[in-house]
Amino acid sequence: MLSRAAVDGIQIDYVHTAPTAGAERETRQKAAEEASNAPDLFVRINELRLTKSTVGFVNKATTPSYRVFLSDTDGTLTNLSNQQVEGTAAAKLEGSFMGSGSAAAERPSRRIEPARASTSACASRNSTSPS
Repeated sequence: MLSRAAVDGIQIDYVHTAPTAGAERETRQKAAEEASNAPDLFVRINELRLTKSTVGFVNKATTPSYRVFLSDTDGTLTNLSNQQVEGTAAAKLEGSFMGSGSAAAERPSRRIEPARASTSACASRNSTSPS
């Protein structure tokens, strides 16, 4: 489990090419299937911050190839886990699209309570003892 991490000033591109398109899809699918809800693998990031960075996507599978990017990014990823009972992750990213206009994206978090937790158990965990 990673409680908090910050990345500042990184420049990164995801490069997509025609010969790797099928392999990318298969790799993503296989990795997701193996990691999702795996009882022997617990991955969790409480908060990941990205600041003053450039994140790009390069598509070399088209003619002409192209690159799109967000610069001067400020982003936060919270509650990321491979376990469904941990709930849905939330992401918020703001930056400058292609070095010019403002751009923002947000994926709100919806908390999923574990099926095994009862209302009374949740209430007793949140109650405080009188002083």
